[in-house]
Amino acid sequence: MQVEIEPHSKVYDKNNRLKSEKMNKKYLKIAAILLFIGVITTGCGSRRNQLPYQAGRVEEAVIFGSPAYRSDDTHWRANGNAISSQLSMAQRIATQNARTAIAQQVEAHMRIVGENAARQFFIGTDTEDGQIFNERVTSTTSQTLNDVRIIGERQFRLPDGRVQFYVALEMSKDAVIRAISNSVAADDRLRLQFDAYQFRQIFEEEMRNFENR
Repeated sequence: MQVEIEPHSKVYDKNNRLKSEKMNKKYLKIAAILLFIGVITTGCGSRRNQLPYQAGRVEEAVIFGSPAYRSDDTHWRANGNAISSQLSMAQRIATQNARTAIAQQVEAHMRIVGENAARQFFIGTDTEDGQIFNERVTSTTSQTLNDVRIIGERQFRLPDGRVQFYVALEMSKDAVIRAISNSVAADDRLRLQFDAYQFRQIFEEEMRNFENR
């Protein structure tokens, strides 16, 4: 029986091929491990840059929070909201809250305007005419607070069945100036020293200061 012996060159080539296949498999394993580590590292890094998740945390839109619903050089504005099982009750309370907020703005502003105007026209609030003038300003301002108008309304039904109601109000500054000027002009004693144009100038100057506070 005759046994064939493979030539030395063929054995050498076969061994090299086996070694090459082993090396390729080894490199593939190393590459796969490196790729896996890279994915894990990237994932951890991105998670570190994210804000932690908090269960039950929901972003809320600000109702009537845009500049169109804020006081400016022509109008005072304010908003209010309320929750009730009855829509009419929620509307009433929300409107009252908004009226209170706008009244606080108007009264704070007009108090300073009245004091400055009294110093200008009546040598201060300590004089009798100055006191009468300030009383006119206060009473007329309170009356004009009834002239606010609604500029926005929103209502929402809550999961428990109650209603949440939002309302936005505004009040014309020019209407207040006109009302006070007419009121003072109707007083024979005050109108001799009162200047409606100067009063408007005092008002507008204080309004600019008020907005910058």
